[in-house]
Amino acid sequence: TTCQTYKHSYAEETSCGSLKGQSAFTVSRCAASQDELQEYMTGQGLGKNLDPDGCKILWLEGCRTFPLPDVVVVPKSIKCNNVVCDQSPFYSNCVTDEDCAGISRIEDGLGGGSLASTGYVWPTAGNHSEILQRYRPCCEFYVNHCNGAAGPSTQMLGEDKSYSPAKRAQNGGLCESSSDQTPKGLPVCWTVKLQK
Repeated sequence: TTCQTYKHSYAEETSCGSLKGQSAFTVSRCAASQDELQEYMTGQGLGKNLDPDGCKILWLEGCRTFPLPDVVVVPKSIKCNNVVCDQSPFYSNCVTDEDCAGISRIEDGLGGGSLASTGYVWPTAGNHSEILQRYRPCCEFYVNHCNGAAGPSTQMLGEDKSYSPAKRAQNGGLCESSSDQTPKGLPVCWTVKLQK
């Protein structure tokens, strides 16, 4: 397989497809061909599964992936919007062909399958250590979309000052800042700003 790219568009009559200018996202996934990736994505049932109930579940589960286990964060919104409709970090598993070296089938690697059955959760297809850094949520994802990540700030034993949960996670290397980039100028993590 090689790293193929496909732009997935939602049908207009779906919850995500009705969002003007936000009804598509791009997937980079290991596949034998672009046609195979297109067929695979078409078979995921995203328009049907990402209805208001599906978006609510994904928001609840997505905020639950905040990387500090002792912090409870909950979504600021449970609606279908451009953020939850961007499923690129869930289905993408490559940036270059080298990332596909150990992946022989399109079904292999992270993400994919029906939203209800895989055990994977948007925005992390598996856990943070299993997915490529570029597709892991930035610290800002949690601050922008999940109550509890931005504070209150506390000072833990051994710390020099008080930190918010998100800053503590960043200091511990559990999430990256969206302002960081790779040497090639690519983002080191994934986040999307909410569009109204």
